Amino acid sequence: MLWAWSYMTEMEDIRIEELLERPDESSPSPLKLNMRKVLQFLSTEKAVLVIPAIRIVGNVCVGSDATIDNLISIELLQAIAKLLCGDFSVWIIKEILNIAHNMSTGPSRHPTNLMSAGVIDALCKFIVSSPSGSNNLDLKICAADVLTTALSALPEEDLERMMDKGPVFGVLIQALGFKDPTVQCKVVNTIDYMLSLGSIMKFNTYAISFHSLGGYEELGKLATHPNKVLSSKADTVVNRYFSEDASTREIEQEDAVRSETKAAGNV
Repeated sequence: MLWAWSYMTEMEDIRIEELLERPDESSPSPLKLNMRKVLQFLSTEKAVLVIPAIRIVGNVCVGSDATIDNLISIELLQAIAKLLCGDFSVWIIKEILNIAHNMSTGPSRHPTNLMSAGVIDALCKFIVSSPSGSNNLDLKICAADVLTTALSALPEEDLERMMDKGPVFGVLIQALGFKDPTVQCKVVNTIDYMLSLGSIMKFNTYAISFHSLGGYEELGKLATHPNKVLSSKADTVVNRYFSEDASTREIEQEDAVRSETKAAGNV
């Protein structure tokens, strides 16, 4: 039945919505797609069951936004996060990454759910800990693409929580070294967005943290990259947050805080 569902979701003349079992159906056809059963197969982590289940989820994820909203539960996202940490073939991991990408884009997607279900954490771990090698490097680049898409779509308060609790900057700094200018540009854009959230603080603690992890040096290398778009983006971020003018502003802000503290102590 699982493979039958898989093939049915790939048929061009059938709408995904017509295949799905509706909650109000008292006696649905056995051919109707039941996503709860698909989730059970994903959770087995056995490749022979995971492969068709992943194909089903992947095909469903290219359906309408309303369909995806109705089907993508936290439990399914948690299963996706767990699979990212499993020992599967390149094909399965790439399909999982494609699904995560589709879940993080579009007008009615919910990237916050990706964070709550642990998908973003799983992407970070995958980028940092998966073995080296040409195939794995390609997968890491794909994972970095998905990660930047998800992070950029997060509401500011959720992104700030991610930065405060985990080593997101460290992961992005590693991704800056991937030899793919398109993905590197996305990483630089995401870093720019994240650092901008610290600009409203008296001290940009995010910029300080990023600098301490070696991010400034990595951006400096990209500022001389032969790809003009990438080098321009990297140079812009360096000048915006780490130039002499930016450092002067930080010092002035620090002096102002010290003066305020001293004045308060004298009251």
